[in-house]
Amino acid sequence: MIDKNPCIVQKNILMLIRAATNYLRNHFLLIIIIATGLLLRVLGISYGLPLWLVGDEPPFVLAALKMIELGTVLPVLHQKEFADFFYFAPLLSYAYLPFFVAISGVKFLLFSGNSDAFVRALLHDLSAFFIAGRIFSVLTGTATVLLLYKVARNIFVKKSIALLAAAFLSFSTSHVLLSHFGRDWIAATFFFVLALFVLTHPRIPVHKRYLITALIAGVGFGISVVSAFIPVFTALWILWCEKKPVAEMLRMKSLWASGALFLALAATSVALFPAGFFLTEAHSLGAQKSFAGLARAYVAFGRPLLLSEPFLVFWAIVGSVFLFRRRRALCWTFCAFIGAYVAVFYMVLRIADRFAIYMFPIFSLLAGYGLFKLWGTFPRLRKAVAALGAVSMLFIFASSI
Repeated sequence: MIDKNPCIVQKNILMLIRAATNYLRNHFLLIIIIATGLLLRVLGISYGLPLWLVGDEPPFVLAALKMIELGTVLPVLHQKEFADFFYFAPLLSYAYLPFFVAISGVKFLLFSGNSDAFVRALLHDLSAFFIAGRIFSVLTGTATVLLLYKVARNIFVKKSIALLAAAFLSFSTSHVLLSHFGRDWIAATFFFVLALFVLTHPRIPVHKRYLITALIAGVGFGISVVSAFIPVFTALWILWCEKKPVAEMLRMKSLWASGALFLALAATSVALFPAGFFLTEAHSLGAQKSFAGLARAYVAFGRPLLLSEPFLVFWAIVGSVFLFRRRRALCWTFCAFIGAYVAVFYMVLRIADRFAIYMFPIFSLLAGYGLFKLWGTFPRLRKAVAALGAVSMLFIFASSI
């Protein structure tokens, strides 16, 4: 029996090697897409440091440091100390806390001097904390690409469409840019795609999908109020893709429970730091609204997208056409969500280039579907379509570099 043990161990090792080899062979392109996306997001991660050159980045870092300084995880009890610099939802700063505590601990162990001198030395250069926040954003942005691949597999099944959708988001100039910095937009987009993954997962029971999606939306709300759009997408998905009329939706106990769960979690985040959820002077609630103004809002959202992501927009439009012809319910869901998203920003807040990033997963899904369907629909033009797709990816990739 003892003599056979080395053989058993050897066989197990060989089985593991074969399994790893098969996994790499089957997922080679996905690994390349994810690795390249990670590299694009890591490069230049120390930009501007130790200066604070990126708007809205310092509040999240400084809030986590202030919690460590005050020895509290309840900023609501110290609103005066946070009032001068913190004007966001608090959960992203909570996510930074364990990493910042670890960094501070290591720095303290390596420091020789009294506590006052240590604090002065720590505050002299906060680059390590900013880089930690940016690494969190890099990893979150890269994970979003992987999740989007899985969402595309859930919706379209075909691996080729999923790979193309993941590549469009992985190389996206705007998504790469925002993934460089410790702000809330990439984390909020991650939660949106995570909700899409659950909502479209065929093996999760329907009633559980709604509850889990509400949980994701509630936690995401504590990072950015834009996560309130997750229930909007859920409602549109149920209405069109699951073909449940509004009257039936109103009778669904699982939906009412999901709504209550979302509101409870959102209220918890508000209770932790109410000041982070007040609209600043940048909102447009008091401005006069009109249908012409709403039309201009769509143009204002679309113009910078067309300039910075022309190929993504082009293939998303192609995908919308094919989706309208072949899967109209899904097309209405995507288009209605985009329309509602822009309309709410016009009515409540304002228009800014970065606000569109929340829609990029939808654009990438449409773009991947459009490129694949155009290639498959016209067999005689496959080489031309493949060449155009390759040029598109190279252009997006070069822009990100």
